[in-house]
Amino acid sequence: NLAKDIDSGSVNVDGRRILESAALSEYFESKGPPGFDRAFALWQANYTSKGVVSRSEIDPVALGAEVLPQVVLIDVVGNSPRRFRYRLVGSAAERIYGEDYAGRFMDEMGRVSAMKTVMEFYETVCDRGYPVLLEGDYVTKTGVQFRVVRLAMPLSDMGGRVTGLFCMMAKID
Repeated sequence: NLAKDIDSGSVNVDGRRILESAALSEYFESKGPPGFDRAFALWQANYTSKGVVSRSEIDPVALGAEVLPQVVLIDVVGNSPRRFRYRLVGSAAERIYGEDYAGRFMDEMGRVSAMKTVMEFYETVCDRGYPVLLEGDYVTKTGVQFRVVRLAMPLSDMGGRVTGLFCMMAKID
């Protein structure tokens, strides 16, 4: 279970890279995980002149059965502080973490220290109001190394307040 291993010190997180704006399109064209480009295109296609994409405009099923397991939908509750509740966790994301987080708030999972980087990442997306990608290395005590990529795209109400996140998550070699 990745979150528990990070929290216990069995896994270290390092080699983080954050991409946003034009760098995202370049990343997807060169080597992004399969399906991330389609999710990003879906979000962009629904971007309004007011600078928002609402949850009702995003249908993850439209991405197809091969991409849907990577989808994670998160509710953003409150403003100061914000809380993040997993609404939907695709099966590929569930395998990375070793459990289904659907319906749970990140700050109530008993692994706040393990989730600190991820929560800061989600805060950044909410504050900036546009998609951001986080890529990071995970190394176990036995030396096994793997990389996880997360793309988070804000979902907003018509007033521009971020009320959710449309995310993609993949483990890459």
